[in-house]
Amino acid sequence: MLNKLSKIDQVSVGDHYYLRNDDEVWYFPEYSSGKGYVHSPANQLITNLKHGVEFRTEPPSGRWYYKNVAIEKVGRALASVIGADFRNSATFVPIPPSVVRTDDSYDGRMSDVLQAFKRYGGGTHDVRDLIYQAYSTRKSHESDERVTQAELLAAYRIDEAISAPPPHTVALIDDMLT
Repeated sequence: MLNKLSKIDQVSVGDHYYLRNDDEVWYFPEYSSGKGYVHSPANQLITNLKHGVEFRTEPPSGRWYYKNVAIEKVGRALASVIGADFRNSATFVPIPPSVVRTDDSYDGRMSDVLQAFKRYGGGTHDVRDLIYQAYSTRKSHESDERVTQAELLAAYRIDEAISAPPPHTVALIDDMLT
């Protein structure tokens, strides 16, 4: 499931409303929307990754434990499938969650995944939270109405404080491709 990346090609690019033919998108694994965590190992992994911060308790809840296992698993998998040349030349940027950093429900899971990727990759990877949201938007996985591209572009900001040196190649990392 996590031993290789698949590429969105000319045939499947049309399945993704906002992608253009010249976008280069790699992914693993395939999530089946609306099927629940029992449908497949991929669905279970994504479900565990998306457990909210409300499960961070003392002692740790089962869901928080499995969230952390998923973070480590995805970080390790990224490090194993992305070649060393690319790992050491690209800037890896997590896509921010739907809420602002100061919100109690902020879940920096993709930042956590990239920190695990950095640990397992054995290099000096450039991992930066260059994109943040200026205001919270609805959570697409909890709503019947998806956040539009225009809404995301309006909410996203570049963190200029950590933008130097300017990246040459950027890899945007997210948990879902819609």
